[in-house]
Amino acid sequence: MIRLIFTLILLTPLSALSNVKIVTSITPLSSLASMILGNKGEIKTIASNQGCPHSYALKPSDLEKMEQADLFIYIDKDFDLFATKLLNKFHTHSVEVSTLPKINIHNNNLHLWLLPKNAIAILEAITQELIKISPDSQPYFEANLKHHISKMQLLEQQRQEISIISENIITLSDSTEYILSDIDHKKSYQNSDYSSLKSNKKLQELATGNAKCFIISSDQNAEKYRDLLGPKVVSISTENWEEDTYLPKTYYDEYHTILQSITTGCK
Repeated sequence: MIRLIFTLILLTPLSALSNVKIVTSITPLSSLASMILGNKGEIKTIASNQGCPHSYALKPSDLEKMEQADLFIYIDKDFDLFATKLLNKFHTHSVEVSTLPKINIHNNNLHLWLLPKNAIAILEAITQELIKISPDSQPYFEANLKHHISKMQLLEQQRQEISIISENIITLSDSTEYILSDIDHKKSYQNSDYSSLKSNKKLQELATGNAKCFIISSDQNAEKYRDLLGPKVVSISTENWEEDTYLPKTYYDEYHTILQSITTGCK
């Protein structure tokens, strides 16, 4: 019997032995995790729908996702408010992205995956954790890391090019800050609630100044802002994303769409 079991183990493909189960809080993290995990396991997302994940209410199916998880990845307990409940119930090994030493956080803004340099730090942390879980797959994980670091560095170069083609940009949402961080000619105006007369007046003052375009998040009402500010209002998706059929594409496709929207909208 022992010899039979040993023989079955030898005949089992490495991918089956390395069936790592990852659960993430949001789809951008799922996309990043999939870049490293590849075909060595499966990934499930808690808040897999588009829109703001802060107020997401846990469902029984989410608890089922966590039952077999080897690793839980989330942004921050103050950002993913449901994370504390999951961690209290399931003592799964976890990564809190906001606490990673290489993460650069701007103004306590936790939409930190929107900076490619931060995405690289997340990829490195995921690689380290996966090697602990499945050490036999270390060369595979490290090769994936090297490949995607190169792609992220190219994405960062493209992000920086916005400063060349665009000027006098004003962001009207904290979630859009990272896209334009370290970009020249960018200003932030966070008190942008158009429901009050005071805010309306301030926004209209900005519109009559030298602002070339305004960046808002897709969860804000673009029509309302265009009524106040004119046509140069660019809406970008900076909260949660719909998962692509091929999960590693989700991050790159969404980010390229964001950059293209700003490039064309702010010319």
